[in-house]
Order: sequence, then structure tokens, then C-alpha cells
Amino acid sequence: MTKKEAEKLVQAYLNANIKGYSIVSQYTIESKSCFAVSYQSDKYIKSKKFEDITIVHGPTIVSKNDGKLYHTGSGRFVEDSIESFEKYGDPYLEKDTSRVILSLIKNVKFDSLTLTSLLKKVTGKGMLESKQTLTDLINGGIVNFENDLTEDDFQQLEKYGFIVDYPWLD
Repeated sequence: MTKKEAEKLVQAYLNANIKGYSIVSQYTIESKSCFAVSYQSDKYIKSKKFEDITIVHGPTIVSKNDGKLYHTGSGRFVEDSIESFEKYGDPYLEKDTSRVILSLIKNVKFDSLTLTSLLKKVTGKGMLESKQTLTDLINGGIVNFENDLTEDDFQQLEKYGFIVDYPWLD
């Protein structure tokens, strides 16, 4: 699917369901598996006056695979909707920032004592549990724990080859 085809699908939806709105092509974002197509009121497009802006809607996500439309709201960043769609095929899932998922990049050289100590610090577990956690991560496992990480913790984890992510909520 091309950008033009995705925008045509959204414009057809607008014409049939929400009169007085048009695609704003310069704000369409393309990702690997979808387009985020933005639209705005015709009144604003013509006037460019702030009071004519409509802010109650977000872009429409268009699946490149099947052309399905997902109408998002303005209550979240479009990048989060795209990321959610890329990972799970659903732009409505949201990150649960109260929890963290860790995994370890393969083939990264490291000092096991340093990583065990870092895991102890960020997970709140003892050294023995942290050593087992590191072993699990080396063997391809993931660790899920409460998020009390500081910016420094995130930087240290990433420095040593950890992948830090958040789970997604329905």
C-alpha cells in the first residue's frame, strides 16, 4: 500500500462519515506496517485560524497489510499508537509504565559481578537472586519487575547491553 492509497481510504471514510474534513498530507507518517493519516477541518485548512482547529481526533492508522482503519484519539502521541501497532497490530494498547521488562542483547561482553550488582540495585533482589536473574537473561529469558528506575538506572542498563521496555495494556 502506498501513502496515496492510505490517504484515499481515510478521505473516503471522512466523506461518508464526517463531512467537512480533509487529509493533511504533509503530516502523514509512514512506518513499516502502517500509515498514520492526519486530517483537519476544511474550515481550518482554508482559514489557518487557531479557533478553527479541531483537536478531538487523532490520526487514523491504516494497516498496510489489509487497509483496515483504526481511528485514534488526540489523548496520546501518534508515535505511541504506531509503536503499539508495529508490535501488536493494535494501536489502542498503552504502555504500563509502572512495570519494566528487561532482556539482554546476545553476544555482549560483560563482567558478571558488575551486571549482578546492577540487577540487585534495580530489581531490589539479593545477590543470589540477581545472579540467577542474570543467568536467566543470558539464556534468553526476560525479567519483569516494578518500575522504580531512575534515569541513571536506565542509562546503566542500556550501557551494559540490556534492553529496557514496558509491557502493554489492553
